[in-house]
Amino acid sequence: MRVNRSLNAIWSSDPELDISVGHYVNFFDWKAHVDPQVRAQVERHTPAGQPAPAYISVGMLARREAFQRVGLFQEDRPHAYNLDWFVRAREAGMREELLPEVVYRRRIHGDNLSIRQSQASYADFAQTLRDRILRKRQG
Repeated sequence: MRVNRSLNAIWSSDPELDISVGHYVNFFDWKAHVDPQVRAQVERHTPAGQPAPAYISVGMLARREAFQRVGLFQEDRPHAYNLDWFVRAREAGMREELLPEVVYRRRIHGDNLSIRQSQASYADFAQTLRDRILRKRQG
């Protein structure tokens, strides 16, 4: 991981770089009641205030050519389109760099769609992993 370099300097100095990814942090909305179970679920994955890699569309910067090689996000996987794209990007040999900066702050307010529909996301994740295994077997 490179530290203390501007995003422009990183991209300018490495013409082979395809994708850069920053970090995100969760924070709890102090105005909203957040159910203790929801709070525990979120804290189990990423404790509030602790940066984590933002392998999501709002946490990345990619060259147009990366999308031309990898393809677009899978719209039929609302809960795993990011995972699916990054898996395909790695399969395609995309060069990526994880930046130390926090580029996204996720507000947890207790009614987040991603939290309310977390059970549905498991099916999307499973389909993405299944697709990856099938591509690996075919390749």
